[in-house]
Amino acid sequence: CICTNVHEDNISFSIIQSGLSDHTGQLCKVQYEGNKVKKQENSFKRNFSKRNLDNLKMELITESWDSVHNAQDAEEAYNSFHAIVRRALDIACPLSKSRPRGKPKLKFQYDPEVNTLKEDFLKCLHRYELTGNELDKDTMKQKKKTYDLKLRELRRAAANEHIASSDNKSKALWNIISGEKQQKKSDDTLRQLEIDGKIEDSPMAIAEHLNSYFCRVADITLNQNRSALQINTVPPQPTANIQQNPQLTMAPTTHNEVLSVIQTLKPKLSCGIDEVPSKAVKHCAHQLAAPLVTIINKSFDNGQFPSKLKLSKVYPKHKKGSKTKLENYRPISLISPFSKIIEKIALKRMVQHLQEQELLSNCQHGFLKGRSTITAMTSLVEHITDQLEDSKFVSAILLDYSKAFDCLGHDLIVKKLSILGFQGKSRHWVASYLADRSQIVEIHRTVNNKSCTFRSQTQPITRGVPQGSVLGPFLFVLFTNDFNDFINHNNILPIMYADDTTLLLQHDTAQGLHSTITTSTGKALQYCLQNDLAINPSKTTQLNFSRRHEQIPEVPNILVENHSKLLGMTIDTNLSWTEHVDTLSKKLGSGIFVVRRIKWIAGQEAAKAAYHALVESHIRYGLSIWGGTSQQNLDRILVQQKKAIRALANLTPTESCREAFKSLRIMTVIALYIYSVVAYTDQTELTRGENIHSYNTRRAADYHLPAHHTTQYSRKPSYIGRKVFNSLPTNLKILNGQQLKRHLQDWLMERPFYSMKEYFETR
Repeated sequence: CICTNVHEDNISFSIIQSGLSDHTGQLCKVQYEGNKVKKQENSFKRNFSKRNLDNLKMELITESWDSVHNAQDAEEAYNSFHAIVRRALDIACPLSKSRPRGKPKLKFQYDPEVNTLKEDFLKCLHRYELTGNELDKDTMKQKKKTYDLKLRELRRAAANEHIASSDNKSKALWNIISGEKQQKKSDDTLRQLEIDGKIEDSPMAIAEHLNSYFCRVADITLNQNRSALQINTVPPQPTANIQQNPQLTMAPTTHNEVLSVIQTLKPKLSCGIDEVPSKAVKHCAHQLAAPLVTIINKSFDNGQFPSKLKLSKVYPKHKKGSKTKLENYRPISLISPFSKIIEKIALKRMVQHLQEQELLSNCQHGFLKGRSTITAMTSLVEHITDQLEDSKFVSAILLDYSKAFDCLGHDLIVKKLSILGFQGKSRHWVASYLADRSQIVEIHRTVNNKSCTFRSQTQPITRGVPQGSVLGPFLFVLFTNDFNDFINHNNILPIMYADDTTLLLQHDTAQGLHSTITTSTGKALQYCLQNDLAINPSKTTQLNFSRRHEQIPEVPNILVENHSKLLGMTIDTNLSWTEHVDTLSKKLGSGIFVVRRIKWIAGQEAAKAAYHALVESHIRYGLSIWGGTSQQNLDRILVQQKKAIRALANLTPTESCREAFKSLRIMTVIALYIYSVVAYTDQTELTRGENIHSYNTRRAADYHLPAHHTTQYSRKPSYIGRKVFNSLPTNLKILNGQQLKRHLQDWLMERPFYSMKEYFETR
């Protein structure tokens, strides 16, 4: 039935047969005399089509760039370069009317057979409704099945055509996946904001207030933190000898280096204040490389960063909570791709200098080549396990910083870099890069059915590393490079990934550990106060690890937990990883649903790609660490894997998946674990039989397995990796590096192991 409060004279209804189900539908029509809703009017934006980008390239080919090459300094050179590029951009890619586009949909090819099958089904359905005969019912079901299969075939063909015809096939696949995930799209439009206790809806006032808040948030955070800690004066910075390390030289760049850096940019259409997207820069790389070489070399030689590249465009991104609260938004900065090119080339020289002089702390794992969240977590777990093996009490203090990247003082950054050899021109260059930065906030709003952009006035940024930049995170890493030296305690090991800092503390007694925790947190707090970092004691947590039952005394203002999330993994005090497996299982469940839908829509290849993106990628993350969990937990993940495999291979719940794993060339979670620990072991320099004996032995290639007392020790990556490697066939053990990884992967794909016991028994 239809329930409504509309008068019956203004409503009509009818019964319809959709052909989508054996049930009829109800169509209700309401007469409405109100104003018609106007469609959103066209807005103006640049069109970066292939044709327009080719025109841009032709415009730039004719440029001689003499004004850039003959400029006195980097500032003048970039200003000339910017003017030329903008003029070419206005000619080739002018502002034009742009219709608001909806979500892209799959285009179905018309097939007259569909209408015939639909009519046959509806006729059989009508006959069955009249007769109620079982034979007519079976005929109707068969017709419905044939009709559904045809629709499915058309949809699959449309999906495959959409992927095949797309320039970015990965993006096209993700568009289909995102459509099937059916996530609720939140309305990110910023309509109202609470300002001085009143609700403001003026977009200009909102943009101005947000910009003011984003530029002042660092000082606000530091003042609030010191007030909460009841600290009135900041401890003085310790003196340091700034001449102790060799000086960094910013070597000039070359045409080939600039071209290679441009190719590393992602071809995006988002752009900074200069309205030049990285897609256009990549398209015109050969035309832009020569003037960029001149600008970069003048920049390094003059110790000067172009002023126009210091202005950032910021979008407010809602985090959580009320959308009218100022503190619930964070800035998303967009900077020019030309700035990223200069920064990438500068970064290469900085890293080379620091590595050659061995100035980087081994405790830091963020934004450095060969380091990652996985290396950080591996170091943490290895250290805890080793201390437990020695029967020590261990605690992990997970420090929580507030606005860490935003709070750093520019003068303090330059001072710390001076200690690392940033002297002369390199010091001036970094100081110029940080100084006199500013930003505007941009918000979008529909006014009178027209899409409008509102920009705030520029405001200076006096603190922090540039958000959205290439150098920003690396400068933070260098800024905190001295943290371990400041702590300087034999029983304390910091593990850092950018601003995620964990203190690992150990002691022979529980009381001794309590004293160490008190000392270390005090020193960490002192470091933060001296270095413009705001530590949040109320969110700092403690995890205790011990083989003994003796209780570790609690430290005031530090929350003791049984498990905590760290760098994307959930670590618990027993190192059982059960909580991590719980979280992972939920992620896999939603991923498997998408795999099933994609298989139905686009076929096996697309579904297999969805499996690797939404299922296997989650399993692989940190597997060398948490894979040492119980077989019961591994079985839970294996069961989820089998659900995905059955969807890919069209298997029933009772059929075995072993052959399907092999035919699909997908590794089981056990095989993935074997692969990850062997790959980790191959990268480390561990003792082998050939290192112990001066003569050749049958097991010279095998790793030496240290004696141990605890089961936990046998599960740590460096031990289980050696044990697993020793059980590999001889033809694999003689390999290393990428060759070992490639052949090991092929070997494991042919052997879908369901347990570690099965692997060790298969020799």
